[in-house]
Amino acid sequence: MGAYLWDLLVKEWLLFAAGAAWLLTSIHLGHAPVYTLRDTVPIFLLFALFVVIKGLERSRLPLLLARRLEQGGYLAPRLVLLTFALSMVVTIDVTKEPISKIPMGGNETEKMR
Repeated sequence: MGAYLWDLLVKEWLLFAAGAAWLLTSIHLGHAPVYTLRDTVPIFLLFALFVVIKGLERSRLPLLLARRLEQGGYLAPRLVLLTFALSMVVTIDVTKEPISKIPMGGNETEKMR
């Protein structure tokens, strides 16, 4: 049992570090953080993205695609085009407000009213 817990700690160290930071911050502030629905949407989307990525890793699809990609010539242009195409699909846009509505400080907040 102890070896299993140690392996889990070593494997998931970032999760435990984030949990410890959350706990220490809550103790320092005297209360747990308050999350709004707007805060939880990107967190949920990132969680879903990580679940999909882990599923793809376990299916060995990235390995098969990498082998297929290496077989032909022009590897560098292929990688650039693949990255360009994937960056348009795999993204999380958390901004719902146009840039012009975000107050920049000073008198701009008064102008918006």
